[in-house]
Amino acid sequence: PDHSLAAAGDFPAAVGTAKYFAGNMVYFQPFLCYNQERNTDGGRAARGGKETNMTRSNAREIVANLIYEMNFTRDSADSVVEQTMEPLYYDTLGGESEAYADKPGGQLPYIRDAVRGIREKQEELDGYLAKYAINWSVSRISKVARAILHVAMYEALYVDDVPVDAAISEAVELTRKYEDEDVVAFVNGILGSFVRDLEKRNVSGD
Repeated sequence: PDHSLAAAGDFPAAVGTAKYFAGNMVYFQPFLCYNQERNTDGGRAARGGKETNMTRSNAREIVANLIYEMNFTRDSADSVVEQTMEPLYYDTLGGESEAYADKPGGQLPYIRDAVRGIREKQEELDGYLAKYAINWSVSRISKVARAILHVAMYEALYVDDVPVDAAISEAVELTRKYEDEDVVAFVNGILGSFVRDLEKRNVSGD
């Protein structure tokens, strides 16, 4: 089905399927369902079970996944991260998506800080989306694209060790993994306008 710029909530029926672990009901990672057709080989299984250090790219994808998931739960950012990192549950995700193929290791502080920070700055980030998504309301942007945009904008504004160009480029490529080219172009356009204004602000010292 075509999910391009879909209204928030227009996703396959499998998205948001509840799962239980440690006595708690949580939502199965929605990106895994959303991208099921493109993730048929699994993650850790595709590497023959070998674990390596998680890359920042994969950590960034997990952050976007968790931001997306938080549309379906009232749990706090810290709770969502903690539930996802529960060893047995995390291992099941590793068999579904390459992003979860490796344990987070040194990327865990980034994941925790980014998920918490994006939740805290959601109103500000949505304000940027409303400003740059010409002729589109924020509610009409698919939740997948919105989550990815939030990650990129947050990194550009608040994560010192991530170059702005890298944040934008990674966001565009991550969008391409989950959405069609119309949405990729839409995300690229929003981020291009955002970065140009950000550079003007930096030059003027605002």
